[in-house]
Amino acid sequence: MPDSIARRISVLIPTRQRTEPLHENVARLLATADCPEEVELLIRADLDDPASVEAALGLDASNRHVVVGPRYDGWRSNHRFFNELARVASGEWLFLYNDDASMLTAGWDTLIHQAPPRRLLCPAMIWKGRSERPHRFEALGMLFENSEPILHRTLYEAMGHFALHCHADVYLEWLLRPIGLQVPVSIRILHAPTTSQDLRHTRPAAWRHDFQHDPWLRQQTAEARARILQGETRREKAEETFA
Repeated sequence: MPDSIARRISVLIPTRQRTEPLHENVARLLATADCPEEVELLIRADLDDPASVEAALGLDASNRHVVVGPRYDGWRSNHRFFNELARVASGEWLFLYNDDASMLTAGWDTLIHQAPPRRLLCPAMIWKGRSERPHRFEALGMLFENSEPILHRTLYEAMGHFALHCHADVYLEWLLRPIGLQVPVSIRILHAPTTSQDLRHTRPAAWRHDFQHDPWLRQQTAEARARILQGETRREKAEETFA
């Protein structure tokens, strides 16, 4: 992997109607990085939201890319937005980040680079106004905890996508934790949600049905896991050969 990619972290941020939080949280993200010049910001804004497009284009960052496209089905198309951003990302790590999230950990980028490769990293998400303990919720027979996942490029390439469900964070954890590829990373992020007409929501019960019973989603997930595990097996054999 070229050094230019190996040192870069791509931060994927879909945004809508949150221009002030976007500016504040991106500024904090870069201010707390040890090497902000190696942080690649990829912002996804909707065609019908010119204020967010303007805000994204006005971000003070050396590596900033803005993708503008249809709104599709709003928040329920979140996975489409992340897939669009991941396709043009150039970093070794792909960091799912919310526009209303605030980085609490100085040197977070160094911690990512110190983590083992070919993994899904799990920061600690703290919800504003709730407990100082990391946010977790139980569903699908698992205790989910990864609200701002950080995906290694090799896994993304093996999967062939970033997410296939609007709950992209849940999707990634559901896909990768059962096969032992999710690991914690000592990064703390404050989630301070703001309300907007498009993004005000509660987690609908129907999404659990998607993961458990949707035949297409289950097939795609099984195939993605198989590709990942095949890649890990080939890599282990190659390492044994040249050891």
